[in-house]
Parts: sequence; structure tokens; C-alpha cells
Amino acid sequence: MKSWVLHLSLFLAGMAFIVVNLHDVEPLPFWSWSRNKVNWVAEHGEEYDTLFFGSSRMHYGLKPDVFDARMAELGTPTKSFNFALSGMRMHDVAHMLDWVVAHKPQSLKRAVIELHSFEQNIRGHQWFSDQDLEMHSSDVFWMRMQSVVLSNTPAVDKAKQAQYVLMHSASNALRLGQGSRITQDWIARAHGERLPKAYDVEDRGWQSVASVQLPHMVQAHEDFPSQREHFERQLSWKAGKAPIPALNGGFNAEAIRKQASMLRAVGIEPIYVVMPTYSTDFFGRDGVAEVAKEVRVLELDDPAPNRPLYDWAGYYDASHLGAEGAAVFSRYLADRIVECGSLQFGAATSPHYAPLAPPALAAAWSVDGQQLQLSADGLPFVGDVVVQFGDAGAQAVDGGLELAVAQPPKAVIPLVRELLYRATATVPVANVPAGEAITLQLVTMFEGKVVAVSAPMKLAPR
Repeated sequence: MKSWVLHLSLFLAGMAFIVVNLHDVEPLPFWSWSRNKVNWVAEHGEEYDTLFFGSSRMHYGLKPDVFDARMAELGTPTKSFNFALSGMRMHDVAHMLDWVVAHKPQSLKRAVIELHSFEQNIRGHQWFSDQDLEMHSSDVFWMRMQSVVLSNTPAVDKAKQAQYVLMHSASNALRLGQGSRITQDWIARAHGERLPKAYDVEDRGWQSVASVQLPHMVQAHEDFPSQREHFERQLSWKAGKAPIPALNGGFNAEAIRKQASMLRAVGIEPIYVVMPTYSTDFFGRDGVAEVAKEVRVLELDDPAPNRPLYDWAGYYDASHLGAEGAAVFSRYLADRIVECGSLQFGAATSPHYAPLAPPALAAAWSVDGQQLQLSADGLPFVGDVVVQFGDAGAQAVDGGLELAVAQPPKAVIPLVRELLYRATATVPVANVPAGEAITLQLVTMFEGKVVAVSAPMKLAPR
């Protein structure tokens, strides 16, 4: 019995010795799929004052060159790098932030961090995949376990999650299955070469989502157009702030507080961003308001006051911005970051209800000439939508907009919204002002103000 205990003790001591020394000889113990960006920041970190962190939504959605150009226009020049990586979650971001603080470039002043769920779904329902093993680092073990406890899931699921975190974290600490990677790393360093899977980074870390040809990504992109009505309904829920009880609970507010304090202590300003999406998958979204009182949070997932970020054409799929959408988001984020600098924590930035392009108005007589059919597209997500009829006459209103119909108009016809973007009306001929020179214009009013107008058009005689 004593011999068995001795042998086990020696074995465990040997394993502990190996673990400690493996950690000491690995100066860059990062995930193999992140090597290119991590090595690049290790070598070029002093070139940047702003780093972006997050998942594929930030990776494909933020273009540093566009962001920096806009910041320069606003009188706050920056030099930024997109440090986000596809597949990352909040715990993985925490690990990367720990590394940045430990290796902090003197130039780094700002960290812009995607804020999302602490939920820990088993990726692809697979155990012990390379990615999962690499990402369960020991420094975020307790944060992961705390998130399991906070998770708004049944006890059985919590037990499975806890088991998953424990086994993968232990395997990571022991570097199980990573012998070949570690050996290759040692050989590369001995020859003065870059680590395997490390290469120059283009576009300062941004990548177009269209270049990612993973089957599930391509399929999501191909399915997106046919699912437009479904996702627009989800936007309607967001815009109306309709409660989604299934998403409530489980947000690890304490982890965010500690993270923000850690960053501030070394002179890095943390700014958290809830990314714009068509999907509703933020478990714990109800907990954001609490931390927003203590840290800077830009809630850009609210579509109504952030209308420029929600043009359908800007999205590759429900969760990711395409290249054009990324350019719009990068400029918009720069505006909001500069604006929020003078605001108290928890204060909202100015709402932007109007789309980037003016709404479109179409009018056509029915075949029998007894009805005028009106339709509008590209609308703001809020407000009353009307078409004004009357004589031409320009009148400036707030926001640089111009009413093209002489006030008061001869007729005002309300339109009925179909979801968010579109609205229609069918008007009997008796209600349509007659005349060769009748001008029409679409007007959207919200809280007593004009927030969007269409280009004026002439009504063709029936």
C-alpha cells in the first residue's frame, strides 16, 4: 500500500514538474490558430495604440484603416490593429487580454472589446478537439466555472458544462496531445525561425468574411436571403425591446468589472461593444445595463437608434457584416467612441434613426385608375410614415433635411409598416389631390421631429 502511494505521489510530482517547466519554456503558449496575430502583435505592438478584441463578428466587421481614417477626421488620430479571432468567446478574450497586459506595449492606450455571452456551449458537440483543448487555459479556469454557476440552464446541463470545463482545463494544463506542437516550436526557435502557423498579417488583422470558405459559413450566407422575413422579425423584437426570457440571466458582470479594472491599472482604456447583428443569441443580454454603469459600453445591437448599421445589403449572414457593412460599422464606431468620451458611464450616445440612404418612395395607379398604390422601402425603424401631397415648395427642417411639399400640404396619407423597412398604402382616387403639378414626398416623423424624407416625385395624371 505504501509503495503504491509512493509511486502515485512520484508520478503526480513528476507531472507537476513537467507542467511547470513546459509553461516556463513556452514564451508564447497561445492557440495554434491564433499564432499569426499573436506573433505580429508581439513583434509590432509598439506601432498601435488601439487593439480590437472579439469573435468573428469583430474580426470580419472592423476595418482598422477605415476606423483610423475616420478618427483622424474627428481630430483623434489612432493607429489600430484588429486582434479579434473567429471562434473566440468572452473567456478566450479574457485570456488574450491577460497576455496583452503581461506584454503591454507602451503605445497601447485603448482596448475595444466585443461584449457577448459567457455561455459555454460545447463547440460542435465535440469533446477534445484541438481548438477546445487549446482554449481552456488555466488562467481563466475559475472564470469559466463561475460562468457555469451563473448560467441560466438546468442543473443537469450545468453539471455537463462543469465536467467539460474541468476535463479540458486539466488536459490543457498537462499539455496533453500538444507534444508535437511544442517540439516544432522548439525547433523553430532553435533555428531562429518564426513559429509554425505564424505569418505576416494583412489589412492590420481585418479579413473579409467572404474569403472564409468553411462549409457552414458559406451555407449561412446562401440561406440568408431566403430567411429575410424571419430575421427582420427578430430586428422588430429588438427595436421594440420585446423581452426574450430565454436569453435572460447568466451574465458574468463581476468578470467584466475585474477585467476593466485590470486594464485601467496599466493605462489601457476599455470600451465594450455589443456588435450589430440580425440574430438574437446574446444569453445574459439583460445584464449589460448593470455593468454599463461602471464601464464604457456601446450597445450597437439596438437597431432603432443605430439605423445606419442595419442595411440588409451590408450583411454577409445574420451574424457577420460583409466588406461594405464593415466599412460602415468602422466609421460609425469611430463616431461613437469619440462622442462617448465626454459622457458619463451608462449614458447613451446620440440616436441615429435615419438610414444612410434616403428612403425610397414608389407610387403607381391601379389598372382601372381608381386607386393609387404607395410603397416605401429603406425606412427608419421608428416613427410614423406618411406621404405628403401638394405644391412644390422647399422648407428646411432639423438634421439637414428638406421638405419638398409646400406646407401645409394638400393631403397627408399615412402608410402602414410591413415589418421594419417597408410600408404601404392604397388610396382611393377621391382622396388624391388632382392637378398636373402635384408633388409627393415620403416623410417619417418620430417624437415630433422629421427623421427621414425621400426624394420628391411628381404624380403622373391618372
